[in-house]
Amino acid sequence: SSTAENEDFVIFGELPDDWPASVVIMDGLKLSHSNYMDGGKMIIASASGIMDPAKIMDFYTNLDGWEKDYTGPWITTEDFIEGSMVDESGNKLSIVIHVDNIESSLMLMYKIPE
Repeated sequence: SSTAENEDFVIFGELPDDWPASVVIMDGLKLSHSNYMDGGKMIIASASGIMDPAKIMDFYTNLDGWEKDYTGPWITTEDFIEGSMVDESGNKLSIVIHVDNIESSLMLMYKIPE
């Protein structure tokens, strides 16, 4: 798409057309923005909310059509969780959750297929 050519293209409050339909923003989290990175090869969606980070990770590791990708990092600490998912076409989704006091910040990174 033409928007993907602009690396700094930011969309506030919504996901771009290239975003996979199966990856929704979890109820209870608010999408702040999404943006293209890496010359348009990756889309990052940022959301946040007052929610247990383990519950967020559980939601994203149980998305239809996606499974855990153990080639990527899996990290869990008190205030940080990271994991990776892959779908049947080999598309990758990275999930990073930071916890600050009671708010959880979610960053989803979707690599656009070549």
